[in-house]
Amino acid sequence: MILTVFGTTYRDDADMEREARLSRRMAQVACRKPGFISYKSYVAPDGEQIGIIRFESREALKGWRDDVAHQRARFQMTPGDVLAALDAEVATTDAGRATEESADTGA
Repeated sequence: MILTVFGTTYRDDADMEREARLSRRMAQVACRKPGFISYKSYVAPDGEQIGIIRFESREALKGWRDDVAHQRARFQMTPGDVLAALDAEVATTDAGRATEESADTGA
């Protein structure tokens, strides 16, 4: 299983209603991709939003990363526009344990 963890901090003047609509749409698109397992999001006490998306394989993650709708959404959410910061890390699980890997998630 492949886990991608996103940390997102929004600008104070970001249009959060627009962001919520875009996030819901991307979740709908992601859940239809082959190999999708789950997506969850949380808000940390400092306001950072944490998202965890799980796919069955690196190939499935690549399919999501390269999806046209996902690419458009990424273009709309560039740092400096609505985002103050965006970080992403990818990990591969092995027998119930996660091992960190360096990879381009396209986030």
